[in-house]
Amino acid sequence: MKIVFLLTNIPNPRINKRIKAFSEFAEVHVVCFRRTNMDVYPLVRISGVQYHIRDMVIPSMKHVVKRLMALVNYLRFSKICLKQIRPNLVYLCGLDNLLVASISISREAKICYEVADLRESYTNRDKLSLRGLFDSTIRMLEKCLSRKVSFLTVTSIKFYDTYYYKLFSRNQVIEVPNMPNLEAFRDYKPKHGGEFTIGFVGAIRYIEQMKMLVDAAEEADIKVIFSGASLDKGNALLAYCKDKPWVRFTGRYDFMKDIADIYSRLDCVYSVYDAANFNVRIALPNKLYEAVVAELPIIVANNTYLGELVTEWGTGVTVDYDNKAELVDILKRLKQKDGYYQQMVENCRCKKADINVSMYLDQLCERIKKL
Repeated sequence: MKIVFLLTNIPNPRINKRIKAFSEFAEVHVVCFRRTNMDVYPLVRISGVQYHIRDMVIPSMKHVVKRLMALVNYLRFSKICLKQIRPNLVYLCGLDNLLVASISISREAKICYEVADLRESYTNRDKLSLRGLFDSTIRMLEKCLSRKVSFLTVTSIKFYDTYYYKLFSRNQVIEVPNMPNLEAFRDYKPKHGGEFTIGFVGAIRYIEQMKMLVDAAEEADIKVIFSGASLDKGNALLAYCKDKPWVRFTGRYDFMKDIADIYSRLDCVYSVYDAANFNVRIALPNKLYEAVVAELPIIVANNTYLGELVTEWGTGVTVDYDNKAELVDILKRLKQKDGYYQQMVENCRCKKADINVSMYLDQLCERIKKL
């Protein structure tokens, strides 16, 4: 069996887990762009997997014409690769790749579509503006292309419950939460002593919530660490934090090599995003599971699916995404590390046994083998 991962970026840690799992029973190829303007993740080569990589600048969707030109170049490159490889299955993320695969592969080849974010185009119902017309076209395109998809993988079942139920039957959907590879935490040792430190781990997308953390940390007299690539909004945050000695940036990291060390520097995890964004309200970021494995309380936004689970599990606390005063109060209380803090740590320990991505990946592999 030949499987191609079709991506418009270097595989991230989530996709690398799928690549490794599939390589144990199939011939796996990765066809992707290395975004020279957005090099968030280092390339991690998995033994036995063949990589076909093209370096290119990929404009954002705000620059529609330039984005389409890049897509045409990607289509040419991908089509050549797919014709040479002749895969039985194409595993992909993003509408760009769904379009490319639909045009380029044979009728016999299967398509698996993974969704880890819900595009704003899918929730915009304004049909009168130019943006509304564009978003309506995007939705119609995905609806048409989805007819060629054998099954859908989602990292949060809410993506299906709130939108994709319109395009797929329930038996076409499999949930694979974005849980970490536990091997990366094998040498993890919790932080002991020192100044109370809260950390944000990952790419920065919601800068106002990051600024709120920086300002609240100053008032609570604690330290902040940002770990991840600094691009666009990340660079803006770097500028905002100039001459703020309580804030430190550690830069881009290799998940398998560095993640245990990153979390060993923290007393608490920050994962508050702009809950006015519909995708934020239903997504489940990897920080949820990483914080549990690291046995660290996590702070997340109110009125989100993430917040519901954190409250249910008792592994953290929720705050309004735009309420700095509330965040200051919570940081001051967590800083005491009294029974309030320790109970969350204990709840993380109890929940750790459920954080097992291998179980979900096994289910995904079995689903693919049956196609």
